[in-house]
Order: sequence, then structure tokens, then C-alpha cells
Amino acid sequence: MRYIDLRSIVVFGIVGVLITLIHATVVIALIEIGFPYPFLANTFDFGAGFLVSYFRHHQFSSQSGAYHRWTMPQFLTIAGFGLFLTRRLSTPWSIWPGSAIF
Repeated sequence: MRYIDLRSIVVFGIVGVLITLIHATVVIALIEIGFPYPFLANTFDFGAGFLVSYFRHHQFSSQSGAYHRWTMPQFLTIAGFGLFLTRRLSTPWSIWPGSAIF
């Protein structure tokens, strides 16, 4: 049986909550200051969240010693696919102008 590192699971969860707060804060701040396109605001918050998520998970959750030139493209591929799916699935129900970009 494989050993499960409880610390990694807890840290992964904490980093996930932090990233969720960053996503929400950035998109809400952009919309509240009058950014005209919520879809683009959400894309900016994805970028901010991605950077923090990648570096925090790389450092704390996985404690990876792998080079960033190998791990970042993998992380970006998975995160980008998630962003794409989110946009595709949410577009038909979106009420925001300019949201049907994908």
C-alpha cells in the first residue's frame, strides 16, 4: 500500500483556497472598477491565479525538484484545458456582453 502524505493533502487544500480567493478578488475588483468585459476580467484573474497556483503547488504541495521548463508547460496545459472547458460550458448561460469569445 502506498504511503499517503497527509501534510501534502492539507497544503494542497490550503493552496487551493488561496487561489480561489485570488481568482475571486481579481475578477470582482476588475468588474467593480468598471472593467467593461467580465469575460476578459475573468481571463486576467486566471492568469494571476495560474502564476500563484503553479509556484505555490510546485514549492509546497508537490515539493518538486523538477525544472520549471518541464513542469510549467504541463501545468499550463492542464490549467488551460480547464479554462477552455469552463468557457465552453458557461458560454450558453452567460449574460455578460462579450463573453462568447471562444
